[in-house]
Amino acid sequence: MPSFKLKPEHIKIMTDLNFRISILIDSKDRYRPAIDVKRPFGNSGPTTNVCEIMGWHCDEESGEYAAEDIEKAEMLIIELPVALQIVMQNHTFEPGEYEVGEYSSAYFNYVHIRNYHALKSPIAEIEEKYKDCDQMERLHEVCMNVSGDNPWKVIDDLKWFAQTDFLADAIVVFEKHRDEQILDEWLKTHDGEDYCKYCPENAECPHGMACYGGEPIEPSCYGADMKEFLYTDSIIEDALEERYGEE
Repeated sequence: MPSFKLKPEHIKIMTDLNFRISILIDSKDRYRPAIDVKRPFGNSGPTTNVCEIMGWHCDEESGEYAAEDIEKAEMLIIELPVALQIVMQNHTFEPGEYEVGEYSSAYFNYVHIRNYHALKSPIAEIEEKYKDCDQMERLHEVCMNVSGDNPWKVIDDLKWFAQTDFLADAIVVFEKHRDEQILDEWLKTHDGEDYCKYCPENAECPHGMACYGGEPIEPSCYGADMKEFLYTDSIIEDALEERYGEE
């Protein structure tokens, strides 16, 4: 069973949830408990509400929160249904790791929305180019239904559809963002010794300063842009395999 980390932040914001009863007059079960969609935390603008509840700094001049705080607030909102389910089912407000049912409605929905959120940058790029395209709605639907831990599975999902110029272009955009993200993260978390495996001159390189009686000779990679110098396609392929168990 998958596990989920219940955080103090989840507990703090769930105390402000705005519950209400909806009435369906054409149903014998008229009264339906729900969270107010327009004002889930009591006021409009739920992302801003979360930032306020958490006490994060708001720029007085612009009236806006930092991008990283907006990102954190969005993730807390996405995680909140699972956090609330853990609190209710375990009768606890104790932060920590809890097992959750993989197919529970809250966790199942969380996985899909988490993946959709991870794809927001390529979606925004595609949307900017195809503002009035009638296929955008379908693209959003596909992105909202990516299952599993790998949001980039959307690329394979899109290939199942009859290919159009729009879909072909969308796939290229997703692949570009995937490769950039995976490569940037790999370069930030690996050092020079890891680079050697993907260096085109690895076999002949002395792996350090070399001196043959004259001026010391630096390795070819010294001062180079690693994104241009290394075999980045191989890095991306191996990183995807390591992270998601697939290429």
